[in-house]
Amino acid sequence: MSANKSEHEEIGKLIAELDVEPDRATKQKVHVIQLGHADAEAVSRTLNEIFVRGAPRRGTQGPAISISAVKNAKAILVKCESEVFEEVSSVVDELDKEDAVIG
Repeated sequence: MSANKSEHEEIGKLIAELDVEPDRATKQKVHVIQLGHADAEAVSRTLNEIFVRGAPRRGTQGPAISISAVKNAKAILVKCESEVFEEVSSVVDELDKEDAVIG
């Protein structure tokens, strides 16, 4: 491609605008966690308390996350970034134990 100096500068500006990290929403994926023992609604409430309502407030941005129960499927839907999902999955493993008590 050939371009004069000002065109090169303009192209450089366009590349700089486009060459950015994707925002949080585009990094999110929907994950399905199948439960073996625990009640989906109880697990969903607990996860929301920990990850949504317990997120940092005012001026700081916590992880973007959405958690909901799928009653008939005995499953949880979690929409978040992969790094956050690892932590959520770990908590679900603890809550889904046969002897776990969830309020």
